Amino acid sequence: MKRIKWLILAFLTGVMIDVHGARAQQLGITGGVNIASLTGHPYSSSRDGLIIGGFARYNLVAGLALQPEILFSMKGASGTPNSIGPVPVYVPETSTLTLDYIEVPVLLRMNLFSLPILPAGFDLFAGPDFAFNVYSQAKTTTYSSSGTQEFTSNASENIREFDFNVAVGGGPNINIGPITLGLEVRYTFGTGRAFRSAGNNWNNNVWSVMASAGF
Repeated sequence: MKRIKWLILAFLTGVMIDVHGARAQQLGITGGVNIASLTGHPYSSSRDGLIIGGFARYNLVAGLALQPEILFSMKGASGTPNSIGPVPVYVPETSTLTLDYIEVPVLLRMNLFSLPILPAGFDLFAGPDFAFNVYSQAKTTTYSSSGTQEFTSNASENIREFDFNVAVGGGPNINIGPITLGLEVRYTFGTGRAFRSAGNNWNNNVWSVMASAGF
């Protein structure tokens, strides 16, 4: 299964570099901050992380472009402190689930409008997002009068290696000479559960705030 995962990732990477022999009008870098959560999971708080990578942009027709990307995206969730144990003994506990992915979104970008005076505009985009889990860890921290204890485990056996997402979003952009600077808000939601067990019907959901530079 791992070999198949990397073969698929290599294929999608090739698609990003060369779309039917077409030459990309722009190559660029992008990155920002993730606010990730797991829908339906008992973790009640989101996990903040980084998202960073690169993209290629292929102009299709006026105002419409195809943008494949390769991203490293940090996801997961955090648990707020809970009181466990029999009364009157309470042990505060926090839990963090770390899920890191290599993702290949293939986005269709539409230029909603362009300003006639300034070389600026606003884009909307949407498309499939192919995610491959590369790291997973579960950590539980308990606090008591005797001290702090941490328990860490590898959660890879419980996490599905492949996750199919849909990404939507938009934001402004401005051209400064040959460089296009952009700012966007993106929402990426998983269409299936992130865990292997059918009983753990939890899926990844991520809000991202990202900046980009195309050359």
